[in-house]
Amino acid sequence: MSDYIIKIIPINPYYHIDGQKIKKIVDDLKTRITADNVELKTYDNPAFIDCGSNLEKITCPICGAIIDFDWWSVAMDTASNSSFMDLYVKLPCCGESSTLNDLQYYFPCGFSCTELNILNPLNELSYECLSYIQELLGTPIRCIQAHI
Repeated sequence: MSDYIIKIIPINPYYHIDGQKIKKIVDDLKTRITADNVELKTYDNPAFIDCGSNLEKITCPICGAIIDFDWWSVAMDTASNSSFMDLYVKLPCCGESSTLNDLQYYFPCGFSCTELNILNPLNELSYECLSYIQELLGTPIRCIQAHI
């Protein structure tokens, strides 16, 4: 049986949460969300937060063209040389500049220094719950649904 994880990350890949808030946020959410586990991870540099086996395609945020996974893999390798602190890329389809974080991942993925994981939630998170999480984190969020 596979696990289902809702990963919530700030839209800004460089956003760091105050370390003193982490336990309070997790404790608060554990009283509101029924799940196998709720945890908040932090990283010094942005990490790629993926959707697991849900990733089907990547498209250009400017022209909408499908991005080849081979090109993306090379771009990821290049960005890893800076520990993902430099996410800027020149897009292969239209030649415009963007970031790896702004590519349109289907299903959503992104880069982040902060990752809230909700393992096997009993119910889908409501709009109100997501708004509350955004308020707790203090920044706009992106929701990633992963199957592993």
